[in-house]
Amino acid sequence: MSEARVISHAKHPQITELNISQLGLISATKRLSLKAWEATALQGGITGQVKCESTQPVPHGLDNDTVAALVTLYYLQDCPENFSIRISFSSLLKAMYLTDTGPNRALVLKSLDRLNAAKFRFQDAWKHEDSRVSLKSRFSIVDRVDDIRRMPEHQTIAGRDEHDLLIYLGSALAHSVNARQILTLRPAVLAELSSCVARSVYRTFEGIRIASSAPDELKKELLLDTAELAGYLRLLAPNGDIADSANVQRIIKPALTSLQTMGYLERVDTIGRGKMATLRLTFSGEANIVDMRSVAILETLGIFDETAFDLARTHSRDVIEAVRDYALEAPGIRSPSGFAIKKLTAGEGPNILRARKVKQARAVKTSAQRAEPQILPDEEPQVARSLEERVNEVHRTVSFLLKKRLNEDQYGQLRAWLIVQAEPEATARAVTTAAAAGELDAFASQLVQQLGVPIAVSL
Repeated sequence: MSEARVISHAKHPQITELNISQLGLISATKRLSLKAWEATALQGGITGQVKCESTQPVPHGLDNDTVAALVTLYYLQDCPENFSIRISFSSLLKAMYLTDTGPNRALVLKSLDRLNAAKFRFQDAWKHEDSRVSLKSRFSIVDRVDDIRRMPEHQTIAGRDEHDLLIYLGSALAHSVNARQILTLRPAVLAELSSCVARSVYRTFEGIRIASSAPDELKKELLLDTAELAGYLRLLAPNGDIADSANVQRIIKPALTSLQTMGYLERVDTIGRGKMATLRLTFSGEANIVDMRSVAILETLGIFDETAFDLARTHSRDVIEAVRDYALEAPGIRSPSGFAIKKLTAGEGPNILRARKVKQARAVKTSAQRAEPQILPDEEPQVARSLEERVNEVHRTVSFLLKKRLNEDQYGQLRAWLIVQAEPEATARAVTTAAAAGELDAFASQLVQQLGVPIAVSL
């Protein structure tokens, strides 16, 4: 299963169910071909037996994101009594913090099929509303998935263009959500985690903290032995057994690194070795969480390490993007990195963002030829610049960011190519966007193809 592409801006919180999710029914392992597994001990102080059987590979990997999204949408639709949710592909992918693309839709359909096919049998292994309930009957996380687009009555459904799927949750899962056995997760964290394993680790940590903390304050420190953590995440070996301690640490190491880098985890210490290894996790406050895409934007200006992290921690991405654009596009700025650090540190970033929004709003209302130049902070009114000045400015920006990705002849051809563009500044915006997304190589390849067309223009 290929990794799904994560959306770049996520503002909506995600809700996860607290009881069934703590039993580790869905493996966090990215790839599994197993069609059954059985556990005789469960975590979180609950003991019992649970068995999973399926005609397809057992739920794993991305399926954790799918269930969290379904729980969120079911809750937001006021928990319908028949346990169903009617949704579009775009709304489901948005709730999973994934981009709405064809490959992502195919991944989600396979995920729904796995969740629908898997059947669980419990014995003395589930709690509900602070009391244990023995479940000895078969249970599904997803009872049924209907593709509304293929239903004969689809033509008569009001708002049919807005809904693609009709999904029925398992009754036990729906009852738990109905009873408000839920936890709200932070989009600032989920949106920055590109791995389904890392997102599962984050959800698991938050669930454990809620279950083991006082109502008014989350624990700042957790001690988890690797076997217990493997149970929560259902990290399985190829034969269906729980992964050993060494493999558990290997699998979750990238996730722990990501969570520590962004500031969610303050420290991760390993106590002991082998089967007796225990992880001591120290959590940071929400204010310490870093938007890694803001860090990437700052790095395009040549701002790295602690300086980039400190600025990303204290300024919104919109403000940082506005300062970055101004630093690269405004004339007379010799050091974009120094300018950005100065303005952000002095608290002038919001002023630049407001001026940028004003400029964009006026551009929508008036034609480019008649639009009045906007005065940004610390900028004197500018006379109209010549085409040569504009091209030189854009050429400097593109050359600074692409560096050695183009040869000397191509940089010379680039200048001629910019002259014939209706708005050469669009190329500067495109290259800075590519830099922030880490896609400079692809941008350079596309630009070289465009430069391959013979150009006979000179200043």
